[in-house]
Amino acid sequence: MPTIRKYHNAAEKQAAYRQRTLAAAASARAAHNLPPLSPVPTIPSYRRWNAMTANALELLSRVQDEMRTYADERSEAWQQTDNAEKLEEQMQALEQAIDALQE
Repeated sequence: MPTIRKYHNAAEKQAAYRQRTLAAAASARAAHNLPPLSPVPTIPSYRRWNAMTANALELLSRVQDEMRTYADERSEAWQQTDNAEKLEEQMQALEQAIDALQE
């Protein structure tokens, strides 16, 4: 006895696959506390890229703020360690990236 067809054609099968894939990606982003994807891909070229750059700037600014808060909350002794220097270098690189994106 043949199995009952779940989808009537290849287009329905592909649409179902795409929906499952998007749902899996959304749940993975939620599990890692990442922001949801925006509907930006529906906007043509430059506007989409500008919106994506604005999103990147917002995220980088949040990272910079968190790094600065973390460094400020550490003790004076920690401020003299190699880890503090590494963090400061990372923050400077991040600031350069933010400045480059803002141009």
